[in-house]
Amino acid sequence: MKKTLFLKTELGQIVVPKLENTNWPGLWAFDSWLKKYFKTHIEKAPKENWTRLSKRCKVKTLVEEAGVYRVEE
Repeated sequence: MKKTLFLKTELGQIVVPKLENTNWPGLWAFDSWLKKYFKTHIEKAPKENWTRLSKRCKVKTLVEEAGVYRVEE
């Protein structure tokens, strides 16, 4: 099972928390996984920016289980 937090800004931009301490193949796999669902460019927010954005926008969770995606509120 894979999952990550995300939010959609007022401008319609998808933002996820930036992964820390991850090597480039891990980052590439994460980006590919996100693009498979969202089919658009995804912004990665550093911790400070994520905290600020998450106070203004509704945070949801993207979950993939056995190849099936779902969004949890």
